[in-house]
Amino acid sequence: MWGLLGLAGLIAIASSAIAIGLARFDGRQDDATLSAIGAGRFVRKSFAFWQAIVITGIGSLLGAVTALVPAWALGPTGLPFVPPWLQIGQIVIALPFLIAVGSWLLTMRSKVLARRVAIA
Repeated sequence: MWGLLGLAGLIAIASSAIAIGLARFDGRQDDATLSAIGAGRFVRKSFAFWQAIVITGIGSLLGAVTALVPAWALGPTGLPFVPPWLQIGQIVIALPFLIAVGSWLLTMRSKVLARRVAIA
């Protein structure tokens, strides 16, 4: 069971890295806006942290539910087996938090240069 947890963790980390990288690339304008209004590096890193929590949290929760629903639907009186709740909990709760902490630590953007344009 722990081997499957490790494999699921590696797949989740790889797919989360791609999804978070694409979201951060798309969020360059958000960084420019935050920088233009005077937000510091901590605020931008916190923005990356919560963005990673939302992306990975929704993904892991949907993955766990998607894995359990077919087994529950096929069982005559519920689940035909006892799910490994400890491992499922680690995938759903601990893994997104670990990925978000990694995202916070690895967000090393220099200050985004932004122009402040006067609205006439």
